[in-house]
Amino acid sequence: MKRKWLGFVLLLLFTNQSESATIFQENFSSPSLKGKIERLEISGGRLVLKRGNLVTNGSFEDSEKAPVGFFIYDSRCGSLDTSVAYAGKNSVRLDRHTSVYLHPSNFVATREGIDWYVVSVWVKTEFLTEFPEENMVQLRVWGYDQKKENRTQVTAARVAGTHDWVRLVHPVLLKKETAFVSCDVQLQTEDADQTNCKVWIDGVQIEEGKSPTAFTEKYYREGLYTSPVICLKKTHGKIHYQAELLPETSVQLRWRTGKDSDCLEESGWSQWSRDNSVSFSSPGQFLQLQVRLVSEGRGLVSPALVWLKVEQEE
Repeated sequence: MKRKWLGFVLLLLFTNQSESATIFQENFSSPSLKGKIERLEISGGRLVLKRGNLVTNGSFEDSEKAPVGFFIYDSRCGSLDTSVAYAGKNSVRLDRHTSVYLHPSNFVATREGIDWYVVSVWVKTEFLTEFPEENMVQLRVWGYDQKKENRTQVTAARVAGTHDWVRLVHPVLLKKETAFVSCDVQLQTEDADQTNCKVWIDGVQIEEGKSPTAFTEKYYREGLYTSPVICLKKTHGKIHYQAELLPETSVQLRWRTGKDSDCLEESGWSQWSRDNSVSFSSPGQFLQLQVRLVSEGRGLVSPALVWLKVEQEE
């Protein structure tokens, strides 16, 4: 009988020693997060990637010579300009009546439940003074059906000549049958053959919603959450997270430790891990971790982080 009680007591002690205690947790159900968030936002109580520009190479930086990558235009009338730019170092210059179109592979696929899209582009012009009213830049927005065979002009925005960079912005309310959105920028002149009118185009952007944000290159491919400094009771433990992993998305985690909070900046980060349960060991009493949400495809879907916690054994 005594042996049974002794075995029970030992089992109880062993069980208590192996129990884990949560020393830090974020459930992302509140917008008032304790740590630092970059390129992320709270949506439905979950941490998700912000959606920004949906146009590839909208500042033409992914180009060293014509033709410009991901765009279609008449190279006889336009060229890549590496000396004039609004964003980065490149722009496209049109010298005669022609257009710049988004490449068909970069048509923006609409999402269910999103009715408004806003199209914007930065332009800079030098027009003939003899016919100022006949010279202008026009931004046209197009809606396409599912097969990309039929298109309708949704709207247009125009501006007369200016020697400064001007942003053309136009929000559009799409029809329900619209599956893709595209746009083009056109130089309209009094004489289609004249070469004295020039327009520089840069910062092409299509976004969800009615209001444009500052120009960004494409959408955000990844977002980063950095935890506050966590005080440890033990020198080892585990970091867990729960996330929805959608196609072409991933969640990665890394950590660093130090003897005091000031040493963290000098400490190296661990390698990024895709495991949702990561073990750590520390020579000191302080821990900091980062979670990275990555969109590896076109960015139309984003992983959602539901909760994150750090556990140590009692």
